[in-house]
Amino acid sequence: MKLKMARKTIEVESVRLQVNEMLRDGYHSPDERRGMIAVLENILMRSGNYHGFQCLGADEVPEGEKPGIHWDKMRYDGVKDDRFTDTDPTRVKYY
Repeated sequence: MKLKMARKTIEVESVRLQVNEMLRDGYHSPDERRGMIAVLENILMRSGNYHGFQCLGADEVPEGEKPGIHWDKMRYDGVKDDRFTDTDPTRVKYY
């Protein structure tokens, strides 16, 4: 019996989109999301496809979950703001 060989490559863009979706919508633990981030950043860096990331706001994460940033608490007058108080740094998306 001859077995068909599985495809051995996957497009970086497909991985990025899939991980972004899991970081945004998933109910994985922060430790699991940190693992996803580490693998994705490694793939993006090694393939020359790293173009930065952005923290997700409250309107971009599941209801009841902490956002990556509080956009409404951002200040531009040099005074310390609270945009990262009570947030989850694993709620991000990659470009």
